Amino acid sequence: MVDITPEALNEAHQADLATQGNEGVDFRHAWRAQASGMVFCLSDAPSAEAVKRIHERAGHPTTRPPRCPYRRDPPGRRHDREVVIGSGACPRRTRPQRSTGWGQRSWWPAACKLVLVGSILAAVLTGCHPVRPDNQGLIAALHHGRSAEVTVQGLVVVLLPDGNGPDGPHQRFRVDLGQGVVVEVDHNLTLAPRVPVTVGSTVIVHGQFEPDPGRPVIHYTHHPTGAHEGGWIESSGHRYQ
Repeated sequence: MVDITPEALNEAHQADLATQGNEGVDFRHAWRAQASGMVFCLSDAPSAEAVKRIHERAGHPTTRPPRCPYRRDPPGRRHDREVVIGSGACPRRTRPQRSTGWGQRSWWPAACKLVLVGSILAAVLTGCHPVRPDNQGLIAALHHGRSAEVTVQGLVVVLLPDGNGPDGPHQRFRVDLGQGVVVEVDHNLTLAPRVPVTVGSTVIVHGQFEPDPGRPVIHYTHHPTGAHEGGWIESSGHRYQ
């Protein structure tokens, strides 16, 4: 895929997420390089062929998914990192490279190294475990009047009309986190699909918390844009980002 719009990229990514479980694939992130217009994605999969089959079912086949393999716990399982969607392989080296400082001469293409480093950082930050809700972290940030990256779980108590600001339309609803704390969720519909919630739905929300006086809010609940960490909303076992 080249020169794809953000909306089309998100649609393609959601199509991958919808069927990834059939092959044991976990698509982590998809993004478009501004300089080249090429689309990249990061996935954790048992094989490159599994990734290829998912893309084919989703309607954007890949001729040869390149891989950046590495090992992590549990031992014995090989994790393949797919770098490019649609065509080609990881960019090739054009000249010998110096030692990476990891005890051996570098042989990985630059894009593969970038994916590996990002994967290692993610493993370090999360401890190789899923992000767990921490309502107390948000409540503490609210009491101290500070912004924070949060993951919370609660019940939807109010559905609000969509907002329409300079960043586009936003789905809005309020979530009860307990201890008398209700927070508004502003979900950017330009960058992520609508979440099918109703009053009484249980949701897990990961995003940027802002302690606006009288209207505490969580936003940035979509895939990463720029240097900011991406967010998401989980409802009924599905993740929307």
